[in-house]
Amino acid sequence: PGADARREVLYEIAGVQREAGGVDDAVATYREALDEDPSDPVARTNIEAILLEESRWGEYRDFLAEELAKVSDEQRLPALRKLLTLHTYHAPDAIERLPVAQEILQLDPTDADALDAATGLLDDEDVRAEAFRFLETFGRAQGLDELLDRVLRAGLASLDEADLDRARVLADLAHLNHDRLERHADAAEFAAAWVREAPLDEEPW
Repeated sequence: PGADARREVLYEIAGVQREAGGVDDAVATYREALDEDPSDPVARTNIEAILLEESRWGEYRDFLAEELAKVSDEQRLPALRKLLTLHTYHAPDAIERLPVAQEILQLDPTDADALDAATGLLDDEDVRAEAFRFLETFGRAQGLDELLDRVLRAGLASLDEADLDRARVLADLAHLNHDRLERHADAAEFAAAWVREAPLDEEPW
């Protein structure tokens, strides 16, 4: 039989295996079809569906990584968005989530889900500094003043607890005087440095 007819047979076999509870066998059969045609949407969709239904997050992550290695730049976004959903909801992983969100925003700066995912990481101690740097650069490039405001607050949140009241005052001053800092988002770095180094009675301006 031709390649298309052979894959149709493989779909039928995999369907029977899945109905009989042979999940591993069904995945293997669909993979066989995918090996014959890496662009096969039927095999890919069914593999993803099985792994999601079975909550096999590690295998699903590896499968998406394999797909990303095969596709062109134009085809990366759908797989990246699935990977972001995995790292955000199904198997939360802040360290894995940030680079995926970054790549999505580089390909599509208007992607609201990726921006939400990256912005949410400003509250995660493990990746806050890296998220801060990326979002500050991204916010400036895109002219997103509200994002820069949140980045500023996150920078202040990283200060020691004893410094927070003074830092908040500095943040307000920075907002009022951001023309003297040239860039609005520089206020957090300025405030953090001043809070740590200046004497208590010294004015920042």
